[in-house]
Amino acid sequence: SSKRDPEDEPVSDSEESGDEEQDVSSSSGSESESENDQLAERERKLERVLADVPFGELQRARADGSLAARGVSAAAAAQKKARRESRKRPMEISTNVRPPRLREVIQVPKKVVRDPRFEPVYGTVDKEGFRKRYNFLFDHDLPAEKEKLQKSIKKLKDPNAIEEAKNQITWIV
Repeated sequence: SSKRDPEDEPVSDSEESGDEEQDVSSSSGSESESENDQLAERERKLERVLADVPFGELQRARADGSLAARGVSAAAAAQKKARRESRKRPMEISTNVRPPRLREVIQVPKKVVRDPRFEPVYGTVDKEGFRKRYNFLFDHDLPAEKEKLQKSIKKLKDPNAIEEAKNQITWIV
């Protein structure tokens, strides 16, 4: 198609002047000439490869922020360090770059809420001991609450409220 042979390409003025400079410096001779030829050929190959790359891909590479798209200026800016002109002046820091934060957040372990009734460490339930300790509830409070709920059932007319009161009575037994 439109690919050209590197030998058919015209030689630019800068390459011709480079050849003349090489002739003047006889100390390096043919070694530097062959190196320049290799460099020129590499550049031509790169130009051919880049000519085949679609423009959209080049745009995406620039948008990605790849090193080639940024150029040398970004690398030079990264190497530049903030410094003071004298020790009494404050340090100059660019507003575009945030200063590092020295704050370290330590994660506190979450407290595990445990119910001792269901822990095997505390052993099995002593039903007789429980009955003795809470006898005042079983003898006085629970029967009174049961009677109160039974009276409220007789007064209630809403079927949902009656059902709820009956469920509470079954728990009291």
